[in-house]
Amino acid sequence: MIVQCGQCGSDVKKAPYMVRRAEESGAGLYCNSACAGLARLSAPRRRATITCPHCGETAQKKWSRVNAAKKAGLPIYCSRGCYVLANKLTPTERKRRRRAWDVAWKARNSAYVKARAAERHRARRDAGWRPPSRAKPKRAAVCGHCGEETPRTEGRIERAEALGYSFYCGEECRQDATAARLSKLYAETGRRAYAVDTYGEDFAGAWLAMMGLKEEIRNNKRGEDNG
Repeated sequence: MIVQCGQCGSDVKKAPYMVRRAEESGAGLYCNSACAGLARLSAPRRRATITCPHCGETAQKKWSRVNAAKKAGLPIYCSRGCYVLANKLTPTERKRRRRAWDVAWKARNSAYVKARAAERHRARRDAGWRPPSRAKPKRAAVCGHCGEETPRTEGRIERAEALGYSFYCGEECRQDATAARLSKLYAETGRRAYAVDTYGEDFAGAWLAMMGLKEEIRNNKRGEDNG
């Protein structure tokens, strides 16, 4: 079939199926690839109309971008500003994503990370570097039960002195001091009266049973140590 070129207007011979397919799709027929390229450049580009999920406005976008976004399951916005506002991250979320990215990068480049760490370690070792000691200075504090001296940091001693706390050289001294303090308190107010006043009538019985069990365990432990 003889048809006219859609760009230069000259007559060109085309197969009937090509003419039929061009009429169905609305595409033009051209005498050569040069005319087809010129027609493609001069023709207005077809774009898709999308609705911005952030501001609700409509916009024209390339079909390639629209198809790529649909394939990836991602929204497409009308502008860069709407994209930034819609995906604005809080400082906490930004740190979380940065940390996740760092972990993933180190996992992908584990050999490189290990090699660099070994190189730094060798350089420090050759230079005679030693990590600074993190041990805090300590001074002697007197045990509040047996009177023996026990080392404690300056900060703990100052905090205890400000709050009126006592130091103990071990768990046994702490338990004995607590038992002595409670015995003195029971003698002054009565054990059940103290429990009712402190924990209420509903929980006084449970507290008394628990304290009795603790005393029994402590006495059995001392008997085993002495035996």
